[in-house]
Amino acid sequence: MFKLLSNPTRLRILLLLEKEPLSVSQIVTALKLEQSMVSHQLSLLRKHQLLTTQRDGKKIRYSLTDPHILAVVEMAYEHSAHVVLHKDHHYSYQKDQ
Repeated sequence: MFKLLSNPTRLRILLLLEKEPLSVSQIVTALKLEQSMVSHQLSLLRKHQLLTTQRDGKKIRYSLTDPHILAVVEMAYEHSAHVVLHKDHHYSYQKDQ
């Protein structure tokens, strides 16, 4: 899962789909990327069950299967910020003595 989320394009797609389902062409336009690259990334995200599709006439719209994946991404970013800035977390674990 984390390897899948390590790709910046896939992260951008997930964040873009947070607001609403979008077609490939809408994602291509929003991200200013080649259609083939976007389609490949969508395929991987769908294969790992992070996205689902719904037909809308001739278009296929992609949406998040489970929005909780964005919470995982957010937590990873928060953790990275703590590590980079050498800050303590807002919680702490106490070891049993």
